[in-house]
Amino acid sequence: AAAGLGWIAAALGLAAAVASYLVLGRLRAAPSAARERRLIADLPQACDLLAVCVDAGLPARAAVVAVVDAMDGPLAEALAGASAKVSLGVDEARAWGELGADPALSKLGRELRRGADAGVSLSARLVALGVDARRAAAAAVETAAKRVGVRSVMPLMICFLPSFILVGVVPIVGGMLTQLF
Repeated sequence: AAAGLGWIAAALGLAAAVASYLVLGRLRAAPSAARERRLIADLPQACDLLAVCVDAGLPARAAVVAVVDAMDGPLAEALAGASAKVSLGVDEARAWGELGADPALSKLGRELRRGADAGVSLSARLVALGVDARRAAAAAVETAAKRVGVRSVMPLMICFLPSFILVGVVPIVGGMLTQLF
């Protein structure tokens, strides 16, 4: 009997370990998902601000510093990190390319790197990038809104199904049973 309990305890321990791994993995991923949502939401504004600064005649590195001063959050932190690298002497193209390592900022990093490499005017590309980022942010919000609707079905079903059965089905079945007996 003791050997049987050992296997059961081992199986329960393994199940608890797997459940803990899954739960803790989701908890750890939540801050990165929130950071990603914030990056997507802030990117259109940052692109617009960068375009205005570049149109005003600021070079890209000075425009990035101005945007960092005007914004907060993970996007401002990423831009501040890249700007700090540039101010420390790292090649601009390399610093902006490293900014593009983050998937949400890859297009912005690519455009800033292209501007540093080729000296291409950034204003029109930043405006277009802002429009694309605005569309992506709207699509992300719409997807999240649809997800809420889908996730709300089960709790509503759990609440309304018993009441439907008690109010709608039980009286009918009870009435039929009283007629039969």
